[in-house]
Amino acid sequence: MKNSFRLLLISFMIVTFCLAVTISTEAESLNIRVGVVGPVPDFFHDQVATPLELWSDSGLQPKFFVFSSGMPMVEAFAANELDIGIIGGPPVVFANAKFKLPVVAAWDAAGLIQLWVTPEDAKQIVEVGETKWFKGKSIGYTQGTTGHLMIQGYLNNIGLTTKDVKLINLEPGDREQAFLRGDIDVVQSWFPACKILEETGNVLLTTGRDENVTIPSGIVIRERFLEENPEIVIRFLDVHFKLIDLMHNNLQSFAKTQSDWFNKHGITMTAEELVDFHPKVQYYDLDSQIKSFTSKQGQKISYFGQAFQTMWKFFDSQGVTQGSAPDFHEVIDAQVEYLKRLKEFRDK
Repeated sequence: MKNSFRLLLISFMIVTFCLAVTISTEAESLNIRVGVVGPVPDFFHDQVATPLELWSDSGLQPKFFVFSSGMPMVEAFAANELDIGIIGGPPVVFANAKFKLPVVAAWDAAGLIQLWVTPEDAKQIVEVGETKWFKGKSIGYTQGTTGHLMIQGYLNNIGLTTKDVKLINLEPGDREQAFLRGDIDVVQSWFPACKILEETGNVLLTTGRDENVTIPSGIVIRERFLEENPEIVIRFLDVHFKLIDLMHNNLQSFAKTQSDWFNKHGITMTAEELVDFHPKVQYYDLDSQIKSFTSKQGQKISYFGQAFQTMWKFFDSQGVTQGSAPDFHEVIDAQVEYLKRLKEFRDK
């Protein structure tokens, strides 16, 4: 009898200890470390979800770490200093050449990658056609960037190659000033640097979206964190897609909340500017995201898997990659299971 009681007591203590460890581990996991490049408007997860208290409603407590660019964030992932990241496409492909950094959600920022010309040259392009006008023209750009990829796609669409033009490699910020001085004929620009081009009366010629060039950004997860905390990842994704739904359903309200956040942090960004900005980015709701992460019949890789793979091939052709070519089916497509589990959770 005493032995039975002793065994029962020991069993109870073991169960209690395991339960305590489980609760402690879960509570610790809720304090997730999230890296974000910015602040930029399409990386809005702190800017909108925090003031709307969507994180607290989800039971998550993300701590956001802001990076000026993507590669320092990649280094933080390599040092196990981050769990989740909101980041542009190039650092994702560079990272996955060295270690696996899965992508669990993505959107297309190609509408933000733009080519600008003067009003006078815009009239000439209409008169003689793009192919004839562009031959021999100088284009200001930054080598090895998504803007470089967009220029290559545009030239290919009008029957030219980079050998038919003069590519002038300039640092970000210097491109626009060189164009305004008249040092170059065409400038590739991004938001918000392009605002000065618009304000000085220049003409937007085309965008990456117009040229069917996909420029992906996305949410990446440290591989071990993803394996050990799938439910937390699904909750994070739930907040992400709630934000997308809010934007699609009430862009004015979304932009007002985001503008207030920017102004609170000393950055001038009006709601009107954000209403103009967001339609330039192709955001995906949950159903569309599942489709974009699923390969179609007869194809080996999904839409976004192909987009990241194309980006890798481009940068590799420019000699700016290190490491081996990533398997983007594993990096992208394999993560669709988390999107499907979120959908099952929502459909209950």
